[in-house]
Amino acid sequence: MRLRIQTYAPLPDLKAWFLPTLNDGQDTILDLKDNLCSRVQVLKDGHYRAKDLLLSLEGFELLNDSPIGAVRDGDLLCVKLSPTSVIDDRDFSVVPSAWPSRINLLFLLQLHVLQEYLTKRKGKGLKVHQNLLR
Repeated sequence: MRLRIQTYAPLPDLKAWFLPTLNDGQDTILDLKDNLCSRVQVLKDGHYRAKDLLLSLEGFELLNDSPIGAVRDGDLLCVKLSPTSVIDDRDFSVVPSAWPSRINLLFLLQLHVLQEYLTKRKGKGLKVHQNLLR
């Protein structure tokens, strides 16, 4: 069986054909998710696990304990990050590569808000803010 997969934000963008490795026909959707996490490079790079993902087919979620037979050859599977994925359950010893840029963007946004606040105070404390930018 070959499947089409497409990821959605915040996962890295990917549209690809995927050929899952099936065992004895007793595989479930959770096994398929595990297969995706171990073989698809963008998911491997992000250190995602099967329980982090939500798979859907034609707008309907595929439940973890459903048999793999729920998916047919050529189906398009939408791969999203599960909203129930718990952040503090993740392994933070390895940080996904997209995180530093998001952290920097958040820091710059906070600096901009601080600058707006200090400007409204007519320059009071502006020298402290300028020192932060150096």
